[in-house]
Amino acid sequence: MYRGTLNIIVYYRIIAMLIQLVNIISGFVLAAPKLKALAGNKVAHVEKAESTLNAFRGFIGIAAFILGVCALLGRLGIVFFGMFLLGSSFPQGISAVLCGLLLAPHLFANVPAIVDFTAKIKPYAEWIGVIAIFVGLDSLLF
Repeated sequence: MYRGTLNIIVYYRIIAMLIQLVNIISGFVLAAPKLKALAGNKVAHVEKAESTLNAFRGFIGIAAFILGVCALLGRLGIVFFGMFLLGSSFPQGISAVLCGLLLAPHLFANVPAIVDFTAKIKPYAEWIGVIAIFVGLDSLLF
């Protein structure tokens, strides 16, 4: 009986970190060019991680967008998803939505307003990625 309770607690903690982990991963995919410039002699490790994650770029973008929208809807009180219990905040939701838009633009190819918005924020993709990493780490650590 104790093991079952422990497993539930472990699963809850993993789910509680979901949006933070997605923000960190999607932020890394977006910020990888900037991180390579800062990595110095560790560039090979950054390139290896980037090439591995780029294979899942669309899936990461979809996950980030869906979690970000759910977090924002929950924080605004429109729909109850329980996301406020999972550590999501407005910065978590906003950065997840922006990363999702930048990583999965093919989802919104039929919506001209989103295509125009994505084109406007694309030059800042690396900085949005860095902010997403910091927001995710901040929520995990503090």
